[in-house]
Amino acid sequence: MKRLLYYFIAIVSILSLGSCQNNGYIGWIFGVWRVESYTVDGQRQDSEMIRNATFGFQNNIVNVVTYTDAETLSDQIDNYGTWREDGEWFEFNFSHSDYNNPPNTGIYSVPYWLGFVSGEVMRMKIVERKGNTFKLQWQDPDGKLREYKFEKTW
Repeated sequence: MKRLLYYFIAIVSILSLGSCQNNGYIGWIFGVWRVESYTVDGQRQDSEMIRNATFGFQNNIVNVVTYTDAETLSDQIDNYGTWREDGEWFEFNFSHSDYNNPPNTGIYSVPYWLGFVSGEVMRMKIVERKGNTFKLQWQDPDGKLREYKFEKTW
């Protein structure tokens, strides 16, 4: 009887691994990507928050995690939004809400240290995609060209 119970637990565990991707495989973007570089009109932007920012993609949700204390990785900021890929275009939307957070606030606010703007869908062009890296370009409402290079961590 114990042996049957162990087999049952093993089968349930294996089947549950498939659900970790939330609605199945979403393609090349699934996983966690670190912000390798961020430029504005060709000028590299650098801060501890930029160097410690990652984007996690699962289903249509993006979770931007930024550690404000890089040594201990104890303090972090989480920003949640949605994403969509459409051919050579990539969209981010951080205008969601819930009972505790009005639109563009709390966990649904934009990662402003990366130049994201609230209240609008940001449509970015995929300008490069090679192996475990990709680049996005976006012209912000002020006409500045922002480029983000990502490197996959897992």
